[in-house]
Amino acid sequence: MLCEGGAAEPGDRTTVTYTRGGGEKTVDVTLGEQ
Repeated sequence: MLCEGGAAEPGDRTTVTYTRGGGEKTVDVTLGEQ
């Protein structure tokens, strides 16, 4: 899953891939700023 190196902390950056409306989207996310 996410953050294989340990627990997620605010300010960590990750990439999330999800499917919406039949299309795959990838977004960069900075945790704690959602």
